Amino acid sequence: HPDDHSAAIEMWSSLLSDPGSSRTIRQRIIRPDGSERWIESTVLNRLDSQRSGVLLSISHDVTERRRHERDLEHRALTDQLTNLPNRFSLDTSLESMLSDGPATVAFLDLDGFKSVNDQLGHRVGDTALEAIAARLSNTAPESAVVGRWGGDEFVLIGPGDCEDELRSAIEAAFADPISVGDDQWHPRCSYGVAHGDSSIEPDQLIRSADTAMYEAKERRAG
Repeated sequence: HPDDHSAAIEMWSSLLSDPGSSRTIRQRIIRPDGSERWIESTVLNRLDSQRSGVLLSISHDVTERRRHERDLEHRALTDQLTNLPNRFSLDTSLESMLSDGPATVAFLDLDGFKSVNDQLGHRVGDTALEAIAARLSNTAPESAVVGRWGGDEFVLIGPGDCEDELRSAIEAAFADPISVGDDQWHPRCSYGVAHGDSSIEPDQLIRSADTAMYEAKERRAG
């Protein structure tokens, strides 16, 4: 596979310069019908051996194992209901973003969502959460990451000082009612925003946005 050429060249160069050693590489091959398969090969350099002077290779088709690994990785990083990045994935994305410069976090919590679950059932509630997740994904800036923190909480993170853009995205996502069962539900949320740079840990920045969200919720309730 063209995308694996550089890794293969590097492996072979390293192996051939180190007699008696072995290397293992996993790479794709393209079959005559155009389909791809993942092959894992272990190669032993015996070129310096007076008895054999050969390269020994054992290869296995690991396509299904690779597919299973990717599925597990996806599940580990993705919220299963909304298909958004989950808490762990958000932490990782924010850490990466902060390593490049300042970042902005918006933490939001739905207002009155418990009544949807209580009155209409959790299945309808899940449908509403999926709709909100889709709206946030559509309204958020392209450079932002939208994820589900858990329950009825969502997090948006973006590079630099993008508070205005994140606020606009949230307000646009909650502007119109959502069809839940035979009814129309007008979703509302409270949210808080925090800014930070590499001097602050990702979880601290998220906690700051979470605190700002609760302060906003108290102001609305009071």
